[in-house]
Amino acid sequence: MSDSTQAILSKSEIDELLSAVAESKPAPAASSAPARRGKARPVAKPYDFRTANKFSNEQRRTFNIIFQSYCQLFAGALSTMLRAVCDCDVQSVREMQFSEFINTRKAPVLLGVFAAPPIQGQMIIDVSREVAYIIISRMLGGVAAGLDHARSTYSEIEQNLVGRTLRSSLYAFDEAWEKVLKTTAKFDRLEVSPQFAQIVEPIEPIIEIGLSVKIGEDVGTLTFCIPHSAISGITQQINAKLWYASSQEKRAPVTRSKEIGQKLSMVPIDIIAYFNPTSASVAEVLELRVGDIIRLNHLQSEPVTVNLQHLAKFRAKIGVQQSQRAIQITEILQAEDILKGDKSK
Repeated sequence: MSDSTQAILSKSEIDELLSAVAESKPAPAASSAPARRGKARPVAKPYDFRTANKFSNEQRRTFNIIFQSYCQLFAGALSTMLRAVCDCDVQSVREMQFSEFINTRKAPVLLGVFAAPPIQGQMIIDVSREVAYIIISRMLGGVAAGLDHARSTYSEIEQNLVGRTLRSSLYAFDEAWEKVLKTTAKFDRLEVSPQFAQIVEPIEPIIEIGLSVKIGEDVGTLTFCIPHSAISGITQQINAKLWYASSQEKRAPVTRSKEIGQKLSMVPIDIIAYFNPTSASVAEVLELRVGDIIRLNHLQSEPVTVNLQHLAKFRAKIGVQQSQRAIQITEILQAEDILKGDKSK
């Protein structure tokens, strides 16, 4: 381009040309493959069989229901223990590898290892530092807990306090699982280092249940780790559909009435036979001595009244059977007879 040509274009015209070039789109490059209409072809991703889901959606829902029940029971027990208003709720139920779970725990930690037969193997309760400090402070008479990030471990007394709380929480664990199967949870140990809480292989799939715990105004977390191998023998029970179906069968009127009848038949009650009441003055009662005879207002041929607890239910005759005093029921009192007797008194 010559100098005369450059002189013709002003600065504003050059700017307009540059902006026009920037706004213009380059022509698409020629392609040997024909253009596909509609959505773009999805990109295939390599599949890792080690990360295959072992827990079904149905099992996750069942875990959610079980631990919702656990939250209510645990919050009540914790409120009684700490003398504070406590609340608990399920925040997440997700599947991961055990290595992923354990590697995210940084020392100092408080990992409670426990077993709950017939669930196989061991499980873990992870107590967050926030919850641990709140429990320690409350049990030692404090109100609020200051979180000390510089601390690298817990003292023996602090570990014992948290361990006692975890032992108490296992009663709520058994009660929450009772609708699925009866467990007997036993606390094994408390670990303060993740490397000593290796309960399964690192690649073992586990279900992580995260709970949000609120004590007064302080909030922390409680996390359960349940390996897949632990529930391999009870997979049929961990099914919400079967659970609801069995619950409906248990609630059938006939079955329920029989169950109530069986329980009532085992309840002990007092049976007492009464003579007709006899009146006496205070002076006569004070003059009674050993060997005196009290004349009753009751004929020998007249039946006695038999009470079940405090209610008159039968009429009976007095007799002897095998050298022991006995009564023989002769009449069952109806409601009208009982009311008449109460009015006459």
